[in-house]
This record gives sequence, C-alpha cells and structure tokens, in this order.
Amino acid sequence: MKGLRFAAPALLLIMLGHSSAQNGAVRPLSLAEALDIARKQSYQIQIAESQVAQARGQNIESWSGFLPHFSISENYVKSNDPVMVFSFKLKQGIFNQNDFNLSTLNNPDAVENFTTSFQVQQPILNFDAIFGKSAAGLGMKAREQMLARSQEAIALHVKKAYYGLILAGENLKAISEAVASAQRHRDDARAAFDEGMINEADYLGAEVRLAELQEQRITAEHQIANASDGLKFVMGVEEDLMIVPTDSIAAPDRIPSENNWEEQIASRSDLRAIHFQTQAARRHLWMKRSGWLPRLNAFGGVEWNASEVFRKDASSWALGFQMQWQLFDGLGNLGRSKHAGAQAEEASVQYRQMAEQAKMETRQARRAVQAAEQRVGVAQSAVKQAGESLRIVEERFAEGLEKTSDLLDREVMLTNARLRHLKARHDYAIAVSELQFALGK
Repeated sequence: MKGLRFAAPALLLIMLGHSSAQNGAVRPLSLAEALDIARKQSYQIQIAESQVAQARGQNIESWSGFLPHFSISENYVKSNDPVMVFSFKLKQGIFNQNDFNLSTLNNPDAVENFTTSFQVQQPILNFDAIFGKSAAGLGMKAREQMLARSQEAIALHVKKAYYGLILAGENLKAISEAVASAQRHRDDARAAFDEGMINEADYLGAEVRLAELQEQRITAEHQIANASDGLKFVMGVEEDLMIVPTDSIAAPDRIPSENNWEEQIASRSDLRAIHFQTQAARRHLWMKRSGWLPRLNAFGGVEWNASEVFRKDASSWALGFQMQWQLFDGLGNLGRSKHAGAQAEEASVQYRQMAEQAKMETRQARRAVQAAEQRVGVAQSAVKQAGESLRIVEERFAEGLEKTSDLLDREVMLTNARLRHLKARHDYAIAVSELQFALGK
C-alpha cells in the first residue's frame, strides 16, 4: 500500500496551537529524533545495559580460575613461648650458641617478629573453572542479545507512541472540522427555525449535536496530552513539555516476504539470547559435576623476618603443588548437580516454547497487517460515500426537502467514517511495524 501518510504540516499547526493554549513548553520532534533519544535515555535500555555490564563483570571474574593470585602481607607477633621464640630467632637469622642454654631455652625473653610475606597461587587444572568460564561467556552473550531485543522493543514502543500522538492530533483535527460543520448546521437550523420552516425540536437537535462534538473535542485535546506523556515516558524524557510530532505516519511500501521467515525468526535476538542461556545452563551443569574431579594447583612464596617492621634481616622461600580430591561432601555436590540439571532442562524447554511463540506472533502479525490493509480500503470508501451523502442532504436541506435530524445523522456518519479511516491507517502502520518486530528486524 502506497501513499499512507497523514498531513504532518497541518497537524503540527493544530497541535502547536493546542500546546500554546495549555501554556506548556513545546518540542517539535521527528520520529528519527525520538528513536535516537530513546536509544540513549530509555529506562528499559539503561536497565538492559546494566545487566550486560553485570554479565561482563561475571565473565571477567571467571578468569580467576586460570590466572595467578598474588598477595602480600605484614604480620607482627610478640611472644615468650619457647617454641615460637626459637623459631623467630631462626627465621631472623640471629640464633647463636648462647641460645642453646637450657635456662634460655625453657624460659626465654619475649621476642618480637615482623614477617613480610609475598604469596603466589597458580591454578593448574580445575575443571569447574573451565566450565564456569564457558558458562560466564555464554551468559554475557545472552545478555548482549537481550539488550539488542530491548532496543528493538523500545523502537517499536516509540513508534506506537509517536504514531498514537499523531493519531490523537488527527482525531482532534477531524473533530474540529466536524465542530465547524456542526456550527454551520446549527446556524442554518436557527435560520430555518426563525423562518418557521422547522420546529424547535429540530433546532435543539442541532444544538445537542454541536455540544456532543465540543465534548469530543475536549476529550481529544486531553488525549493528545496523554499521548505526549506516554511518548516521553517511553523515550525516558523527564522534562515537563509537550511533544509535537513533525513526521507523518508512513507504512512501508513493501511487507516482509514470507519466503525466509523461518530463518529470520531463528535469528531473532531474544531467541539467540535464550539459546545462549541454554548452552550456559549446560556448562553450569558440567561445572557442578566437576566437583567430583580432582583439582591441581601450584603455590609459592617468599618470606622476610625481622625484629622491626618492613626490615629484611632474613628471608626464605617455598614452592609446591597441591592436588585435592573431594570424595564425599555429604551429598552436597549431588544436590547441586541435580539442581543444575533441572535448570538446564528448564532452559531447553523455554527455548522451544519461545521459538513456537515467535512463529505464532509472526502469523498473528501477518494476519493483522492483512486485516488492517483491508480496513483502510473499506474505511476510505466509507468516507467518500459519507461525504457525498452529506453533500446531497445539505442541498436538500437548503431547499427544505430534508429534516434537521437527517442532516445531523449524515454529519455524524461522516465524522465517524473519518475517525475510523484514521484509526485504520494508524493500525496498518503499527501492524507492519509489529510484523517487522516479530521477525526480529
């Protein structure tokens, strides 16, 4: 369908006039600008970006199972315990022949010892760290895909809100035109009543119709303010202002082809996210199962001992390896493995469910596009027919051949036809956008 546009310049003038009447700040805004602001300021996107940052932090943390750990410490001890005094003097390199005296050995004076220690721990083979690192990397990819889907969702919501604001303005325009027409009909009815051509009931009917339209116009004005607030919220704009759209609603000339829908759905970012989550859950399961396997780590350190802080009177070093095998931990590891296995199965089922849901959403969106396209044609024809019917009745009314009620009925038909046509065109543009979203575009 081509040429599906609303009259943006006229609409802009109407909404600017309404906004000025409300004494509020006004900001003309194009759809491209609204999308750009939402990408930077949307609350949902900011939340998704924070979740990506969290996942990246967890991925960095998972490297701790592979990289060395360094630590340095300074300890101070003062004691007259014979064993500790003997040890301190040996470590400080101040042990001498007099220290072998039995009285000194059994009742030594208190000795102060400062120990400066530098320790290194190097993981060598930890299977749980290997699977944990893989799970963390997949989790980060899942969050990145969820961010992409959030950006797509916000873009759709911005379009809906932006088009909804345009529709609200177009409704106000249509109702304002109907008010002007109703005022003319009321004036004609007044003149006819004064001339005795119609009765008072017919004249009052014209007044009632005018009041109804004026009430609709008040409601339409408030709907514009509500639509503007909704758009600001989606974009993450907190300023107190009235958004005035400068673009028209324009549905694309081409609807996505059905030839490769399966491939497009499979590449949707939310499906890719749940796919990565499923893989991460499986790696997490193997990480828990690795608790039954042995671990091998290396360690080393250098130590300086002195009678004063940060001095290096004597030094020593040590290197070693440790292999640890947890044979039984009271069913704790078994429970954790069972829990991780259930989570992996849940993720797998969720992926299948979401894949089928995506297909269903695409079919529904396609049917919505077809229905909206048909509604546009029917509504457009109805507007033409209602307009022609009103023209004929207006001519007959001027000749005294029609009653005021017939004129009012035709005017109501035309106004409703115009509003339905506007809504159908709006719904068609939204339906096409929702189909693109369902396909992951």
